Amino acid sequence: MDNVIILIKQLIIMVIYCMIGYILQRRKMISQEGCSAFSTLRVYVILPCVIISSFFRETTAEATHQLVISFVLAIALLLLSMAMSYLFFRKKPIDNFSSCFSQAGFTGVPLISSILGSDAIFLIAAYVSLQNILQWTYGMPLLLPKTKTKLTTILKNPLVVSLMIGVVVYLLPIQLPGTLNSCITGITKCNTPLSMIVLGYYLAEVPFTELFRNPSIYPVSISRLVVIPAATLLVLALIPNIGMDFKLALLIAASCPVGINVAIYAKRAGGDYHRASVCICQSAVLSLITLPLILIAATKLFA
Repeated sequence: MDNVIILIKQLIIMVIYCMIGYILQRRKMISQEGCSAFSTLRVYVILPCVIISSFFRETTAEATHQLVISFVLAIALLLLSMAMSYLFFRKKPIDNFSSCFSQAGFTGVPLISSILGSDAIFLIAAYVSLQNILQWTYGMPLLLPKTKTKLTTILKNPLVVSLMIGVVVYLLPIQLPGTLNSCITGITKCNTPLSMIVLGYYLAEVPFTELFRNPSIYPVSISRLVVIPAATLLVLALIPNIGMDFKLALLIAASCPVGINVAIYAKRAGGDYHRASVCICQSAVLSLITLPLILIAATKLFA
């Protein structure tokens, strides 16, 4: 239950950060361009620093084994999510994308850091990076079928680059100068506040009553917050010889609400940006209930 209490406290903190973004948007103190700039800063600077800093650790056989397993499990869990979302929403591209990809970077990273410690980000670095690749290579063609993804585009993705840098830093290992290390660590502390302020902005764009008046959105939230996490929980429970923290980190990443990228990609593809925003916001609100329940179930099952 200690983990659940920590989770609830962290969710309260994140709600407060969201309210800041909500108020700033309502008072017209942040424009859509400003919010987009925050998102760009986070994707290209802050989250890469979070991923790279997670690899600042001693190279050991156990940690290397965990790194390899994390890649394998990330691929398996993301394929599971893709398959289930396709089964439920194959004729609804926005819903399919929304159900498939979680907000592992925006919400998952700060939650995992607060519950399991910053070292646990090492365990989901592959998940966050691979999900970002799949959003572009699999998710974007759902919204815009003629989209072609170049290998160079994937390799230039900031999260992919940061993952490769992190692995190199870990394997060699490379000792960064203290000043640079402190700089990267300082930037990582911006992750939670900025992520939630951006989410608060999105929440302010959708009238609160509208979040729950459209019955066609509920299946997306149920799939993203309940069905896929439950399937992930069962899969992880069946895997032997990996620690509870490892399983919890992956489970939290897979149980987060709808990822913000669905709105960004929908707008780029000329899709239903408003529906994508409602999916994000409804799932974000409902996750305040589902995430603690998933964690309670996991604590009992994994134990």
